[in-house]
Amino acid sequence: MSKRPSSDIDPRVLRTPPKRRKRRARNKPDPDRELIETADAARSRADARPYPPGVMLEDDGESWLPTSDHNDADRWTLQLADAFGTRSTAVIQFFFDQLRDLCAEDWDDVARSWKTNETELNAVIALVADVEPQNTKEAALAAQMVSVHLLQMKMTKDALNCGGHVLERTASLASKLARTYSMQLDALRKLRNGGRPETVRQEIHVTKEQHVHYHDQRGGPENGSQSERTNAGELNGHAGTLEERRSLPSNRQIDGRAVQVGSGEGKKGVPLPRGAGRRTKGQR
Repeated sequence: MSKRPSSDIDPRVLRTPPKRRKRRARNKPDPDRELIETADAARSRADARPYPPGVMLEDDGESWLPTSDHNDADRWTLQLADAFGTRSTAVIQFFFDQLRDLCAEDWDDVARSWKTNETELNAVIALVADVEPQNTKEAALAAQMVSVHLLQMKMTKDALNCGGHVLERTASLASKLARTYSMQLDALRKLRNGGRPETVRQEIHVTKEQHVHYHDQRGGPENGSQSERTNAGELNGHAGTLEERRSLPSNRQIDGRAVQVGSGEGKKGVPLPRGAGRRTKGQR
């Protein structure tokens, strides 16, 4: 890593205001009983997750050299190989440098030079390792997802404008980046399924239900208890016949049965269409 140019600001020579007195820590209560009872289960879940490779940056006099956070260098190389889905040291160095460029830099007072933020560097490597890429294609996609996530979070922070007026254009870009991240998740899922869409198994349990319908044929006062007799006949397994039911009142009778027909009294005939019945030209 090349050093900063001499024109950059050195925070050590700046006139900075005196530091504020550290505030006393507030008294904190003991953990809740529920947290204590579930501590063992939470520890089991945490231990079941993959252990990400840790990185420490050491000054070799010219640049910051990445090293392991433990004393087993071979084991550390295998951890990086699993994190990036490869056995090539060149690919490991390639991904490592790209992820390193995504991180911020802090000033190191001892080495008097800028240094990559180790916390951010370890975080981005852990995010890629959590995907558990099986090959370099999945590792490249995981690295892109990390970069999109970092950019989306920073754009969202700028869009919120520290609680002031929301910047609409920046918010729109942040929304597009969020959709891009969702599309990347779908691409990773399809890549692992061989390009086939993911199938979801659903189980539907059907319960047999029996419905009994009662038809209430209501009539006027002159119809008596027609609806009661009709329902009684249906409940006994047969519907009442026409002879069993009372006839509706009518002024005409045919074979002893009432038929509701119009009497035609007080009604005029239907007029003929216009022009009907008239002689056309040439007819006699």
